[in-house]
Amino acid sequence: MDCGDFKHLSTVLVSVFDSASIACDIRPNCESPIEIDLGVQLTKALRLMPDNDLTLKAQYVFGPYRYDFAIVREGRRKPIALIECDGAEFHSTSEQLANDRAKDALARAEDIFPFRFSGSEIYRDANACVAKIIETLRSQAYLSNEEWRAFEVSQQK
Repeated sequence: MDCGDFKHLSTVLVSVFDSASIACDIRPNCESPIEIDLGVQLTKALRLMPDNDLTLKAQYVFGPYRYDFAIVREGRRKPIALIECDGAEFHSTSEQLANDRAKDALARAEDIFPFRFSGSEIYRDANACVAKIIETLRSQAYLSNEEWRAFEVSQQK
């Protein structure tokens, strides 16, 4: 084994410990493993942003609804994105689906981007879910070019 192997291993271990630390921090505010998985990856992505004025808020109350997550930019009176993690247990009855549609309609009426990801999508590739959120926010000019470049560079590693 050469030194390059140890360097790679140390990078992986740092990432694993960072993810575990974030999971411990957000776990009390999450209601399911899929929320924790997505929350960890979103937190890591937002930490890459150079301005540090984007934060992830769990169990965010907006209007009469509670959303799994909100991305909030410091200085704005409302979030720029509302995110739902749709596990089958809580998003399958006609009443639950009607509630989901109402939550999404409120977000859109307030010019906030609603995102929904199934448990399968999150388990399969939480990073792809994060990329979709970040790319959408960039396309709608909610992220600066500098913030986008920081995220894009991290995805190439």
